[in-house]
Amino acid sequence: MRSGRALAGALLCAIAAAAAPAQAQYQLLETDHLRLLYPGATLGYLAPYAAQCFENSMSVHRRLFGYASREIISAT
Repeated sequence: MRSGRALAGALLCAIAAAAAPAQAQYQLLETDHLRLLYPGATLGYLAPYAAQCFENSMSVHRRLFGYASREIISAT
């Protein structure tokens, strides 16, 4: 019984290792105030929305609090 569980666990680990990508492909999205690095294959659809949300909130902070970043903000 124990050797069956060990064999099933080893088989499951081998399948997971084979299914994992060898190297993640990252993409870069830059706006006026943001440099966003994201995994392109999984989050490519979400990156433009996240960048627009960031720009909108920076605009509010600039208007309400007078905040201005001296450099481009990097996010991952």
